[in-house]
Amino acid sequence: MKVGGISLEIDWENPNRNLKNIIKHIRDNESKLDVIVFPEASLTGFLNVDNSEDVMEYLLEIQNSIKTDVKIFLGCYKKGFNSVQLITKKSISEIYKKIHLFKYAGEDGKSGSTRNYINIGGFVFFPTICFDLRFPDLYFNNDNVDIDLIIVQANWPKARISEWEAMLRSRAIENECYILGVNCIGRDLSGNIYEESTMFFDKFGIKVGHYHEGLNHLDLHISHRDLIRNFKKEKKVITKNKITHVK
Repeated sequence: MKVGGISLEIDWENPNRNLKNIIKHIRDNESKLDVIVFPEASLTGFLNVDNSEDVMEYLLEIQNSIKTDVKIFLGCYKKGFNSVQLITKKSISEIYKKIHLFKYAGEDGKSGSTRNYINIGGFVFFPTICFDLRFPDLYFNNDNVDIDLIIVQANWPKARISEWEAMLRSRAIENECYILGVNCIGRDLSGNIYEESTMFFDKFGIKVGHYHEGLNHLDLHISHRDLIRNFKKEKKVITKNKITHVK
């Protein structure tokens, strides 16, 4: 399975222009990838207000542009939630609502409360958004699900990019799985700069993937998936009442 993250240049609060850019990226890459992941709030950029605008018209345009079986993970504000939408040529589904809002920057919308796991072609994806990354407990696998790839969609400024990379690496090591952080590029309305920093890490915290012109992509293989899952199972000693992790 080929998964790619797009370092989208977002025009803040200009959904029409961003829509055209998103559709162009889909057309350029849908024949090469099985899954395409865009950054947080791809239609508008990170907003400091509770934006309840109905974005279904934009989502439908994106859906109608898809010609293959590619799966699109799109970050956007919808009815007050900072959310992840899974878009295919057959359906549009809201699969995650951001749990940890960045209130220090005035993110005063509605917060979600539920984790969700998405199975695509036998691989389990776990979507999260930006500030969630600072909360390791969100990523701890209390649901005992075999997660293959954590996704973090973000608008993460260049000034704090060292933290972004360090925490992505940590979440991958802690959870013994791949992680993909997808960040935007450009400049927001407050003057914050966003640089190319979309990246994959493997379970050892090693940076992997292939970068080319704003696209970072990685091939996920069933055989490698099974090796990682078996490795994690062998580390667990199951008793009647609890699971003890053996170093």
